[in-house]
Amino acid sequence: MFYKIPFKYNFRSATLFVLAVRNAVFFEERYVRMRSAVTLKEGYMKFTWCLGIAGHKNYNGIQASFLSANGDLMCESGLHAFFPYPAALKREMESARQYYSLSAPTDKKSWEHLDKEITNWSLQIAKVLIEKTRRNPDLIGYGGQSLGLECLPRLKGENLGSASFLQAKLKKPLISHFQARDMVNGGTGRFLEASYFQMLVRRAIKEEALKKDAQVAIVDLQEVAQVVLIHPAKDPVAFEAGPGTSLAREIMQRLFQVPDDEYGQVATRGSVHSAWVNKFLKQCDAPVVATQRCDLSAYRHCIEKGLTLLTPLDCMATLSTFSAQLLVKNIQHFEENVQALILTDPSAQNLFFKTQLSRFFPVLTFKDLNWNSDFLESEQCAFNALRVFNHRPISFPTTTGVAQPLSSGVLSLHLGAENPDLLKAAA
Repeated sequence: MFYKIPFKYNFRSATLFVLAVRNAVFFEERYVRMRSAVTLKEGYMKFTWCLGIAGHKNYNGIQASFLSANGDLMCESGLHAFFPYPAALKREMESARQYYSLSAPTDKKSWEHLDKEITNWSLQIAKVLIEKTRRNPDLIGYGGQSLGLECLPRLKGENLGSASFLQAKLKKPLISHFQARDMVNGGTGRFLEASYFQMLVRRAIKEEALKKDAQVAIVDLQEVAQVVLIHPAKDPVAFEAGPGTSLAREIMQRLFQVPDDEYGQVATRGSVHSAWVNKFLKQCDAPVVATQRCDLSAYRHCIEKGLTLLTPLDCMATLSTFSAQLLVKNIQHFEENVQALILTDPSAQNLFFKTQLSRFFPVLTFKDLNWNSDFLESEQCAFNALRVFNHRPISFPTTTGVAQPLSSGVLSLHLGAENPDLLKAAA
């Protein structure tokens, strides 16, 4: 659903922002009237409306979602919005990602400029979405704009965007710094979406879209293969299970100048050399460890020498098959009774990879389960904020590596908050 958006905007990127907002997309999904009253039960909120704001992981834009939950189960999702970034800002963030993934001295001036830009974009999407709902949220969850997993250690979990400025302008309780708080307590700052995924699985079981007590693995193949094992009654387990699609993409571009095979079309046209796949699997037989990063250099060293003997099409098919089988092997190392794999978007668009995985597990997608993959970052941010506000953990020893389950986030309160019950619940 598209809306014409009236607003006032007065910082230096006004022209680009107006052009972007004209292309802003709003999605209305099971929208219900927001309740202003908050019911307290046993010292914590029963259900609360939260506005989650987070940048897209590929720097495409800023997204926001309304979510109602009690910290364990999502009740309703409301209006969603997406503002695309201008091309110049995307290029700046890509340059910053490359810069902060290296050990170069910190460029404070560049960081402050991007931080201001992302903050202003976050503020405007929040104002517009609140205006469209005609209701104020009880809570704000703010994730900012991440520069990528490779920048986490250097930036210590800090993302672009000022949470304190946003909270001062919106005058609402705001929870932020999820990754930074996790890393301060000994975590890796990754896999903070595990609780959100567990909630989605529990909801699918309740709706009978999944079997009762189903054990599933949610897999993201965009960078390395990131896996979150979900059991409805246990803490989630997260790990990196191999190179995913990243190794094949990198090697094919370097050796053969083949473009990214996002949909698996190049691999489908090639032939799989099973002898090479088995050889690579034997060379890469070290078991993965939960919470540890996947070292792509180890895989490059093992397999790159033999690939020049294959044609580009056969090379892509063989590499993709190796990555898929390594993923399956590592998942079975952690849990032998996985009943299904659930692929995130756009991982599910790689049909060759999907076909290889379906030889070992039933493969589902977010769309098969009616999960909202378009606003994954903002919904996850809202749900995590609600869990932190209700003193529920979002970091676990089996996901981020913290010593004990942790409610990792920083709560900023506006002293003039309209709802005093919220302040009591957060205390």
